[in-house]
Amino acid sequence: MRDIPGPDDLVGAARAAGVRDHRVLDAIRSTPREAFVPARFAAIAHSDEPVPITHGQTTSQPSLIAAMVTALDLAGAERVLEVGTGYGYQTALLARLAAQVISIEVWPDMVAQARDNLAAQGIGNAPPSRPCRRPWRTSSWPAGG
Repeated sequence: MRDIPGPDDLVGAARAAGVRDHRVLDAIRSTPREAFVPARFAAIAHSDEPVPITHGQTTSQPSLIAAMVTALDLAGAERVLEVGTGYGYQTALLARLAAQVISIEVWPDMVAQARDNLAAQGIGNAPPSRPCRRPWRTSSWPAGG
């Protein structure tokens, strides 16, 4: 019996949240969350809970991430826009499931950390970046969307 959670615990949490897509579950299993959290939290990286990062931010709960990624219904050829890179865990999952991920993060140090984390995992189709200095949104969301 294990006392320390591992990747299969995150897969189990995703399944408990209703995730059945084997590609998403495989991405979770093959993406070491401990590589995307501060070292002092590595021991709890495979627990289904948010982890504090910098700037008062936290990572999202892994089962929630799994559900959101599943909802995208990615087939593998898509380009995905992610707003809020954090330390890059969700970015890594998306990169394993889509052709390209365009991920933006407002904090320069978090962009650098996410780049390092993703590079260390050999993920090259999702380079995080900062948004432009003066973003301007000219679109609206559809009703109910």
